[in-house]
Amino acid sequence: MPEVNLTTFSLEGATPEVLEQRRREIIAHYGPGALDRVDDMTQEHLKELAALTAALRRRTTPSQKKRAPGKRTAKVSADDLLSQL
Repeated sequence: MPEVNLTTFSLEGATPEVLEQRRREIIAHYGPGALDRVDDMTQEHLKELAALTAALRRRTTPSQKKRAPGKRTAKVSADDLLSQL
């Protein structure tokens, strides 16, 4: 199955607010408790929800800075963690 993304649904330039609104529209289409009855949803809506969720997760999660190749972080053992308690 090809990867589903926002381009598939013509939402590639949409803001997080627009994506969230579309997500809510799909869920509202199936009524209260829709997320408990995913078997009732169409494949198309499930694919769109997956693409929306992935995009929202990428756009709202703070990005991590990449470390310089030569830098290493200190290794912490379980004993080190237990000693902090």
